[in-house]
Amino acid sequence: MEIQALAVIGASTGGLAAVLGYAYWSVSGVMPFLYANSRIHARSNYMLNKSKTESLTDAKNLGEVINALQDTDYGQFIESNSELRALHSAIEKGFLESIKDLRESSPEAIHATMDAYLGFWEAKIIKTFYRQRFTQGEESMKSLGEAIVFPVGNLDSEKIKHLNETKTIADMKVVLNNTVYAKAFEEKAESLEEFEIALDNVVFEEFVKAVNDAKIQDKDIILDLFNTKFDILNLLVLLKCEARDIDEDKRKRLLIENNSVLFKKADDLVYAKGVKDLVDKCKGIEYYNALETALAEYESDKSLSHFEKELLKLYRKKVDSQELAHFQGPFPLIAFLVKKELEQRNLLIITKGIESGFSNQEIKELIV
Repeated sequence: MEIQALAVIGASTGGLAAVLGYAYWSVSGVMPFLYANSRIHARSNYMLNKSKTESLTDAKNLGEVINALQDTDYGQFIESNSELRALHSAIEKGFLESIKDLRESSPEAIHATMDAYLGFWEAKIIKTFYRQRFTQGEESMKSLGEAIVFPVGNLDSEKIKHLNETKTIADMKVVLNNTVYAKAFEEKAESLEEFEIALDNVVFEEFVKAVNDAKIQDKDIILDLFNTKFDILNLLVLLKCEARDIDEDKRKRLLIENNSVLFKKADDLVYAKGVKDLVDKCKGIEYYNALETALAEYESDKSLSHFEKELLKLYRKKVDSQELAHFQGPFPLIAFLVKKELEQRNLLIITKGIESGFSNQEIKELIV
């Protein structure tokens, strides 16, 4: 009896220890993010909800949009008489400043992940320099102004200065030789698109590495969300390939490699015969319904923008759904950044549409 009693006590103690250990693990993963998440909650009050975003499409000119943005994160960066290019630069700077602010109020465990997230914008600036050097001769090369390129993350003002001084792609390779982006220059790209995909692959690899190395909870959820982001980019590339009838053998080289169901089907998807066949080949994966909805619109006007909108709507819904299930720890921070990114996209589309004379209904059809 005594031995049995001791065994029961030992089992109970072991079970309690396991419960307490799990509880400690759960709480220890949440506690460091309480302050950062409270900041996110406060900053969310300054985000543009659906109603306010759509109301901006009624603006008669950029001045009305600028006035409406004064009480948002972007207001401090916008000059009252900004032209379109300066306005877009201010919107991007406001978005990037929100990342910087959140990084400063977040635990150190998430810093490398946020730095890697900035890589998406560092890559955008590198692409801008590369595109100019790929398409223009050395003699016609001009310095790019701050409205087009500006310091972001690892691309500090010194790096931007040196990139502006380059004349060729080989020069760019030298400037970026001591950065992670040097890998994108290892093989000579046959086209501008091939280099941009090589660069995107570097960014994605660095982001995955940062998340995997981070001592945080919800790694799988965060990585799944960004696999969705890159799946959408890959689907849009494949759709453009179909619409432009690009050779099948070149298509896979234009895709970003990631660990997703969609990419595992790439060998089949690149041989689709037309846009409808590509959509049909996506049956059974999470993007099919969005693609099918967009296909109906595409068949009426042949605009690929319907696919981008429906896929980004799916992306936004996924963020919202995951945020409800993971409302503590690191995920709310990531969700906020993704929603701010989509907000920024909407603002760029709205302002470009107004400047181009689009109707408010035409603009509304492009925002998510």
